Amino acid sequence: MTSTMAPPYLLPVTQWAGIAMPTLFAGITFQYSLTMHLLTCIATTTTNGTPSSSELPSEFSSKESDSDNPLKNQWNLARQWYILYRQGPRWVPPIVLSGTLSNLYLYFFAPNKQPSPHIRHSLLAAAALLTFSILPITFFYFEPGINGACKRKYGQLSKRMMEACDEKGPSRQAEDEDEQVQGEAEPARKTNASKQDEGFFARQWRTYIPASVNRHTGTLAAKVWAEHTDMAELVEGWVRRNHVRWVIGLVAGGLSFLGSQGLCSYH
Repeated sequence: MTSTMAPPYLLPVTQWAGIAMPTLFAGITFQYSLTMHLLTCIATTTTNGTPSSSELPSEFSSKESDSDNPLKNQWNLARQWYILYRQGPRWVPPIVLSGTLSNLYLYFFAPNKQPSPHIRHSLLAAAALLTFSILPITFFYFEPGINGACKRKYGQLSKRMMEACDEKGPSRQAEDEDEQVQGEAEPARKTNASKQDEGFFARQWRTYIPASVNRHTGTLAAKVWAEHTDMAELVEGWVRRNHVRWVIGLVAGGLSFLGSQGLCSYH
């Protein structure tokens, strides 16, 4: 492991990227978790802490209250989660892959500066491995599990909202037209989780991307879990699991910082 073939100007660039990319991932992921936790608290408080229309003064009783419509509260929370979730493919792979490659570059081409070059290489290898591990954790743990369950619940709530709009008549449906979700299909009244692929995400069902934000990725167990669980509980479960990913990014950034100390002073 020698730096004879490494352009000197790449060392500060890769050192910065190796530290900054996993740390940036940690910051954004923590912000996602905090945002969804606060939105869940707001949705729960709105549903449970606001007087119903029968308890309000007469001048307000004719107006529909969000607390009288828990379905709408759940759907709003589900849509807010999905809006954040679908941004992931735009920024997660570039950040994770650039951080991984930068730490691998330092691992192979950083100067073997004494003392403890083996410790330096071990730290950089661990940083690269931890940074890259975010992708398989997402694809093979989150997508078949909690992400798949949340998408399934979002699809169910979207179909129920469309049914509710149909029952209210065309005038109310026109008022709520801008709230409809792109990609919705005609609702199918089926309760079996293995037979509910005709609704939301149906138009993207045949995509060949194994873990796509536009298709169902949950296992049968995750779909059944979504059917019997409140959206707020699912989002809180997602928040708890998402803490693991930002901790991984933060640790990877710290290991890269320790492993790349002093590299820029040696050309």
